[in-house]
Amino acid sequence: AIATAKDAIATLTEEIAALEAGIKALDKSVAEATEQRKNENAEYKELMASDTAAKEVLGFAKNRLNRFYNPKLYKSPPKRELSREERIFV
Repeated sequence: AIATAKDAIATLTEEIAALEAGIKALDKSVAEATEQRKNENAEYKELMASDTAAKEVLGFAKNRLNRFYNPKLYKSPPKRELSREERIFV
């Protein structure tokens, strides 16, 4: 009975060690995946910002072309009131 108990303890110890190694490997893979997702998210945000800027530039260009080729669709820029500091320099 004692020998069987010692064998069971040895087996359980080996299983616990294997499970601990598995947990460490899983933690490592989760950390790597998290880092990858953070990098991908940063790239996506940068891409979306540049896309937005490109859309604005295209809108300005389209409006400027409308000014000459299709005046009915041209939208003049809104009148901007100068601030006190800007009036001093102008």
